[in-house]
Amino acid sequence: MSDPVSLSKDRPAAVPDSGTPLGRHAAAPATGLHAGHAADGTQAAPVVTTYPVSFTGSAGEYFRLWIVNAALTVVTLGLYLPWARVRNRQYFYGHTWVDGHNFEYRADPRRLLRSYLLVGALFLAYVLTSESESLGWVSVLIALLFLGLYPWLVAQSMRFQAVNTVHRGLRFHFDGRVRDAYVAYGAANVAAAVSGVWRCRGRGSCSAATS
Repeated sequence: MSDPVSLSKDRPAAVPDSGTPLGRHAAAPATGLHAGHAADGTQAAPVVTTYPVSFTGSAGEYFRLWIVNAALTVVTLGLYLPWARVRNRQYFYGHTWVDGHNFEYRADPRRLLRSYLLVGALFLAYVLTSESESLGWVSVLIALLFLGLYPWLVAQSMRFQAVNTVHRGLRFHFDGRVRDAYVAYGAANVAAAVSGVWRCRGRGSCSAATS
Protein backbone atom coordinates (compact mmCIF):
# COMPACT_ATOMS: atom_id res chain seq x y z
CA MET A 1 0.00 0.00 0.00
CA SER A 2 1.51 3.29 -0.99
CA ASP A 3 1.81 5.98 1.62
CA PRO A 4 1.03 9.50 0.42
CA VAL A 5 2.77 11.00 3.43
CA SER A 6 6.38 12.00 3.12
CA LEU A 7 8.33 11.12 6.23
CA SER A 8 11.52 12.71 5.00
CA LYS A 9 13.51 14.26 7.78
CA ASP A 10 15.56 17.05 6.26
CA ARG A 11 18.46 18.01 8.43
CA PRO A 12 18.01 21.65 9.55
CA ALA A 13 20.82 23.85 8.35
CA ALA A 14 20.61 26.00 11.50
CA VAL A 15 21.64 23.18 13.82
CA PRO A 16 25.44 23.11 14.09
CA ASP A 17 27.48 20.00 14.59
CA SER A 18 29.58 19.80 17.70
CA GLY A 19 32.48 17.61 18.63
CA THR A 20 31.34 17.39 22.24
CA PRO A 21 29.15 14.33 22.94
CA LEU A 22 25.55 15.21 23.71
CA GLY A 23 24.87 15.64 27.39
CA ARG A 24 28.54 15.60 28.36
CA HIS A 25 30.18 18.33 30.40
CA ALA A 26 32.90 20.22 28.65
CA ALA A 27 36.16 19.44 30.42
CA ALA A 28 37.88 22.35 32.14
CA PRO A 29 41.50 23.07 31.11
CA ALA A 30 44.03 21.15 33.13
CA THR A 31 45.80 23.40 35.61
CA GLY A 32 47.61 20.89 37.76
CA LEU A 33 44.75 20.83 40.29
CA HIS A 34 42.49 17.92 40.96
CA ALA A 35 39.74 17.64 38.37
CA GLY A 36 36.57 19.47 39.40
CA HIS A 37 38.27 21.80 41.90
CA ALA A 38 38.88 25.51 41.56
CA ALA A 39 42.10 27.34 42.48
CA ASP A 40 40.88 28.00 46.02
CA GLY A 41 40.18 24.30 46.56
CA THR A 42 36.39 24.57 46.32
CA GLN A 43 34.29 22.39 44.04
CA ALA A 44 34.21 23.96 40.58
CA ALA A 45 30.89 24.16 38.78
CA PRO A 46 30.93 22.05 35.58
CA VAL A 47 30.67 23.81 32.25
CA VAL A 48 27.52 22.48 30.63
CA THR A 49 27.32 22.42 26.84
CA THR A 50 23.86 23.25 25.50
CA TYR A 51 22.46 22.50 22.07
CA PRO A 52 19.54 24.07 20.19
CA VAL A 53 16.41 22.00 19.58
CA SER A 54 14.53 22.34 16.31
CA PHE A 55 11.45 20.78 14.72
CA THR A 56 11.20 20.46 10.94
CA GLY A 57 7.68 19.01 10.60
CA SER A 58 4.75 20.87 9.09
CA ALA A 59 1.02 20.96 9.79
CA GLY A 60 0.08 19.97 6.24
CA GLU A 61 2.42 17.00 6.21
CA TYR A 62 1.17 15.76 9.57
CA PHE A 63 -2.46 16.20 8.54
CA ARG A 64 -1.94 13.81 5.63
CA LEU A 65 -0.38 11.30 8.00
CA TRP A 66 -3.19 11.74 10.52
CA ILE A 67 -6.02 11.36 8.00
CA VAL A 68 -4.55 8.13 6.60
CA ASN A 69 -4.08 6.73 10.10
CA ALA A 70 -7.62 7.67 11.10
CA ALA A 71 -9.14 6.11 7.96
CA LEU A 72 -7.21 2.85 8.33
CA THR A 73 -8.09 2.65 12.03
CA VAL A 74 -11.79 2.98 11.25
CA VAL A 75 -11.69 0.52 8.34
CA THR A 76 -9.87 -2.12 10.42
CA LEU A 77 -12.17 -1.58 13.44
CA GLY A 78 -9.28 -0.31 15.54
CA LEU A 79 -6.75 -3.02 14.71
CA TYR A 80 -4.55 -0.52 12.88
CA LEU A 81 -4.32 1.71 15.98
CA PRO A 82 -0.87 0.42 17.10
CA TRP A 83 0.58 1.13 13.68
CA ALA A 84 -1.01 4.58 13.72
CA ARG A 85 0.52 5.33 17.12
CA VAL A 86 3.96 4.21 15.99
CA ARG A 87 3.80 6.23 12.78
CA ASN A 88 2.74 9.34 14.71
CA ARG A 89 5.66 8.99 17.10
CA GLN A 90 8.07 8.27 14.27
CA TYR A 91 6.97 11.45 12.55
CA PHE A 92 7.39 13.68 15.59
CA TYR A 93 10.60 12.02 16.76
CA GLY A 94 12.09 12.00 13.27
CA HIS A 95 11.51 15.73 12.83
CA THR A 96 12.92 16.68 16.23
CA TRP A 97 16.60 17.58 16.05
CA VAL A 98 19.19 18.04 18.80
CA ASP A 99 22.87 18.65 18.05
CA GLY A 100 22.34 17.99 14.35
CA HIS A 101 20.77 14.55 14.90
CA ASN A 102 17.11 13.59 14.89
CA PHE A 103 15.41 11.11 17.21
CA GLU A 104 14.12 7.71 16.16
CA TYR A 105 11.23 5.60 17.42
CA ARG A 106 11.69 1.86 16.86
CA ALA A 107 8.70 0.26 18.59
CA ASP A 108 7.17 -2.86 17.06
CA PRO A 109 3.43 -2.26 16.43
CA ARG A 110 2.74 -5.99 16.82
CA ARG A 111 3.81 -5.87 20.46
CA LEU A 112 1.49 -2.94 21.01
CA LEU A 113 -1.32 -4.82 19.29
CA ARG A 114 -1.05 -7.73 21.74
CA SER A 115 -1.26 -5.33 24.67
CA TYR A 116 -4.24 -3.49 23.16
CA LEU A 117 -6.08 -6.76 22.52
CA LEU A 118 -5.52 -7.88 26.11
CA VAL A 119 -6.77 -4.59 27.54
CA GLY A 120 -9.71 -4.61 25.15
CA ALA A 121 -10.67 -8.15 26.14
CA LEU A 122 -10.55 -7.27 29.84
CA PHE A 123 -12.65 -4.17 29.27
CA LEU A 124 -15.23 -6.13 27.27
CA ALA A 125 -15.40 -8.77 30.01
CA TYR A 126 -15.86 -6.03 32.61
CA VAL A 127 -18.71 -4.42 30.68
CA LEU A 128 -20.51 -7.72 30.05
CA THR A 129 -20.18 -9.02 33.61
CA SER A 130 -21.16 -5.70 35.18
CA GLU A 131 -24.55 -5.95 33.41
CA SER A 132 -25.22 -9.39 34.89
CA GLU A 133 -26.47 -9.86 38.44
CA SER A 134 -24.99 -13.33 38.77
CA LEU A 135 -21.59 -12.34 37.36
CA GLY A 136 -21.27 -8.95 38.99
CA TRP A 137 -18.52 -10.25 41.24
CA VAL A 138 -16.39 -10.96 38.16
CA SER A 139 -16.51 -7.29 37.16
CA VAL A 140 -15.40 -6.37 40.69
CA LEU A 141 -12.44 -8.76 40.42
CA ILE A 142 -11.48 -7.30 37.03
CA ALA A 143 -11.65 -3.76 38.42
CA LEU A 144 -9.50 -4.74 41.42
CA LEU A 145 -7.04 -6.50 39.12
CA PHE A 146 -6.71 -3.38 36.97
CA LEU A 147 -6.22 -1.13 40.00
CA GLY A 148 -3.60 -3.49 41.38
CA LEU A 149 -1.68 -3.72 38.12
CA TYR A 150 -2.02 -0.07 37.06
CA PRO A 151 1.28 1.20 38.60
CA TRP A 152 3.12 -1.78 37.09
CA LEU A 153 1.55 -1.11 33.69
CA VAL A 154 2.60 2.54 33.84
CA ALA A 155 6.19 1.59 34.69
CA GLN A 156 6.30 -0.98 31.89
CA SER A 157 4.87 1.54 29.42
CA MET A 158 7.49 4.15 30.31
CA ARG A 159 10.24 1.54 30.03
CA PHE A 160 8.92 0.45 26.62
CA GLN A 161 8.82 4.02 25.32
CA ALA A 162 12.34 4.71 26.61
CA VAL A 163 14.08 1.67 25.11
CA ASN A 164 12.44 2.34 21.74
CA THR A 165 13.61 5.96 21.65
CA VAL A 166 16.99 6.37 19.94
CA HIS A 167 19.24 9.39 19.47
CA ARG A 168 22.62 9.20 17.74
CA GLY A 169 22.40 5.42 17.84
CA LEU A 170 21.91 5.32 21.62
CA ARG A 171 18.75 3.96 23.20
CA PHE A 172 17.18 5.68 26.17
CA HIS A 173 16.76 3.88 29.47
CA PHE A 174 14.12 4.04 32.18
CA ASP A 175 15.44 2.92 35.56
CA GLY A 176 12.39 3.65 37.68
CA ARG A 177 11.52 0.87 40.11
CA VAL A 178 8.11 -0.78 40.15
CA ARG A 179 7.76 -0.36 43.90
CA ASP A 180 8.31 3.38 43.51
CA ALA A 181 5.52 3.43 40.92
CA TYR A 182 3.22 1.70 43.42
CA VAL A 183 4.16 4.25 46.08
CA ALA A 184 3.61 7.21 43.73
CA TYR A 185 0.40 6.08 42.08
CA GLY A 186 -0.94 4.19 45.08
CA ALA A 187 -0.41 7.13 47.42
CA ALA A 188 -1.95 9.53 44.91
CA ASN A 189 -5.03 7.34 44.42
CA VAL A 190 -5.50 6.82 48.16
CA ALA A 191 -5.11 10.55 48.79
CA ALA A 192 -7.65 11.34 46.07
CA ALA A 193 -10.11 8.80 47.48
CA VAL A 194 -9.73 10.08 51.05
CA SER A 195 -10.08 13.66 49.86
CA GLY A 196 -13.25 12.79 47.94
CA VAL A 197 -14.79 11.00 50.90
CA TRP A 198 -13.91 13.89 53.21
CA ARG A 199 -15.56 16.37 50.83
CA CYS A 200 -18.64 14.17 50.69
CA ARG A 201 -18.90 14.06 54.46
CA GLY A 202 -18.47 17.81 54.70
CA ARG A 203 -21.23 18.46 52.19
CA GLY A 204 -23.48 15.66 53.34
CA SER A 205 -23.70 14.30 49.80
CA CYS A 206 -21.30 12.76 47.27
CA SER A 207 -23.27 13.73 44.19
CA ALA A 208 -21.17 16.80 43.53
CA ALA A 209 -17.87 14.98 44.04
CA THR A 210 -18.72 12.02 41.81
CA SER A 211 -20.51 13.87 39.04
